Amino acid sequence: MPRKVTFRDPNMQSALPDPAHQDEFTSSGPAYRFEINVPELGRLILARRRLLACITVGVTLITAVYMFLMPNLYTSTASILPSGMTDDFSAIRSLVGFEGPRSSYDENSSAMFPVILSSDLIVDSVARTAYTFMHKERERTMTLADYLGIDNPDRLRRAVQAITSVTADQRTGEIYVGVETKYPELSQAVVGNYLARLEDFNLYKRRSQARDNERYLARQVEAVKGELQAAEDSLEAFQMTNLDWAGSGSPEILKELGRWQREVDAKSATYTMLVREHEMAKLDAQKDVPIVRLLDAPSLPTMKSGPFRRTIIILSGMVSFFLAVFTLIVWHLVHQVQTGPQKDDYDALRRDITQAFPRAGKLANRIKTSIATKIPV
Repeated sequence: MPRKVTFRDPNMQSALPDPAHQDEFTSSGPAYRFEINVPELGRLILARRRLLACITVGVTLITAVYMFLMPNLYTSTASILPSGMTDDFSAIRSLVGFEGPRSSYDENSSAMFPVILSSDLIVDSVARTAYTFMHKERERTMTLADYLGIDNPDRLRRAVQAITSVTADQRTGEIYVGVETKYPELSQAVVGNYLARLEDFNLYKRRSQARDNERYLARQVEAVKGELQAAEDSLEAFQMTNLDWAGSGSPEILKELGRWQREVDAKSATYTMLVREHEMAKLDAQKDVPIVRLLDAPSLPTMKSGPFRRTIIILSGMVSFFLAVFTLIVWHLVHQVQTGPQKDDYDALRRDITQAFPRAGKLANRIKTSIATKIPV
């Protein structure tokens, strides 16, 4: 038995008559009935099996040619051990699930490494670097802009980020860096440059409380050193003016001499204390630098990481087959309602759509007229 699908206008629900006049309303009111005959659709698919097979094989062959023209891709990876844990048991607690690894790190831990590696500062530096490597016994030199063929800075940044993967293990905190190119040696060189840029950022650009304290104390040492030199010069000038100050009994000379001497002693004590604190702050700043502890150095890949040609070809064949069947069914249903017993319902639906969307109806009529005038009957 054919399956009957009835589409009703939702705006007419309140105007439905009583069941005694339902048939009369359905035959004359805005109810659209389209019958789907499943056995007929099955016969249609069997009748068009050659067309479906040609479409599927054609799409599969085109996909296969395209995939085999694509070069192999190779991914170089490196891993970084976590650092900056506040206690010896935080890693164990994160492993058993009591707390996340990020909560057990201080401000200078490796937890910020993925953010730093993915930043525009590091990505732009990596993209501008010229890499020299050996490939098939030939020396090559290129930047990632040359490799990707992109000059626009924003597009280049997005393209470099697309071939780069930076992930962190949520339990152990271990960080993985990977780069995928068609040259194994270039992938390895780019990963090595990422690690070098990370180390450079930690040493010279990353701000920390200890380093800021060291810089502040350095400025204070220079300022107090200048004040001490000025006080010593003033004391020396006073002594040169009063050459007999050592044996003088003048109260004024002794008072002025004591005042300058106390000024020099106070500045000297302050300077000595600041120098000592500055030396300690420099040691703290050195300890405050996050250390990039490599677990695995950038690898030289020997096996391709993509593309997965066989899987993609099989999927393209399956998708093209189902799309072709779907298109055939839709075409058959549209043709059926245009020429079959449901033609009146189809015309009613078209009129309602044209009234609801007048611009779309006019555009469809223009396209239909244009096609009819260009294609001879």
